[in-house]
Amino acid sequence: MNIMLNNYCNLKCSYCFANCDPKNKVDISDDNYGYIIIFFKKSAHVDLRLLGGEPTLHPNFEKWVNQGIDDPFFQRIQIFTNAIALDHTLSRSIVDNKLSFLINLNGPDVIGEHLYNKTIDNVENLVFEYRRRNIEPQVTLGINIFEPNFKYKYIIEQSKRLKLKTIRYSITVPSDNNQKGSLEHYESFVPGLVDFLDDCHRNRISPHIDCNNPPKCIFSNEQLVNFIYSGFDLIHKGRCSPVMDIRPDLSVARCFVFEDYLRVNIKDFNTVQDVNDYFLREIDSKRYSSPPFKQCSGCRFWDEKKCIGGCLGYSIRGRSSACYTR
Repeated sequence: MNIMLNNYCNLKCSYCFANCDPKNKVDISDDNYGYIIIFFKKSAHVDLRLLGGEPTLHPNFEKWVNQGIDDPFFQRIQIFTNAIALDHTLSRSIVDNKLSFLINLNGPDVIGEHLYNKTIDNVENLVFEYRRRNIEPQVTLGINIFEPNFKYKYIIEQSKRLKLKTIRYSITVPSDNNQKGSLEHYESFVPGLVDFLDDCHRNRISPHIDCNNPPKCIFSNEQLVNFIYSGFDLIHKGRCSPVMDIRPDLSVARCFVFEDYLRVNIKDFNTVQDVNDYFLREIDSKRYSSPPFKQCSGCRFWDEKKCIGGCLGYSIRGRSSACYTR
């Protein structure tokens, strides 16, 4: 379960559905954050996962991270960030062996050379701070793949240079209604995705699929065999489970995709597990009730429930154009 510290960001990426109107910026309050911490402890939920928006912009970010580090209850703390505001002073203050970072690294063609270079400087300082303390850097770079001819060389080069062993990747789904969640949308990414995965393998970097695992049928048998031998997890990764995001007002959705479909308030539940079970009943149980694409009918992967058909939003009626990535 993630805590959404705010709903605004210092970037405005074209593929992101979480962009906020500047007039509607919201930070989570001290009281609501404190309520969540108590809720986690009552639930024996020992992971503290902070995101946004852009979590580093919250005025209490540094204080709350250090409180989590000092609190023996929390075993792991994960930060989801673009690292633009993660300067060296902040890194020095919070780096700890309990703390890990998933950094969304957009290329210079997406955010411009200035912001890209600033991000790289901050990531370098973060990695240095881990190693200065004799801690293996708990840092993973991530790429959101939002167009078929995507550029990815930069993230492999930076991962190699910083000696980071994994890359997180995710294919975004259209944030408009033009493609209606077509299988053809997935297919258009195959050539670039195969090249990216092969380059990761050649450079001894492990690529890990995030949400929106693509349907297996878009790949050839030869490509699937190569993925298996290379150990890529998009082959064997199972169905996704709720990745719940608590908003600043304490409302929670199964994941960002379903924010406008179904939200509840954590005050109406006793534990994190109760919320998780609720979404499993109300959303996940419908996963195979309706094929996401017409091509799924009669497909052995779908019939044997070995394929999840891409984003779960495609399998739920009325959500075919609402499945994006952060």
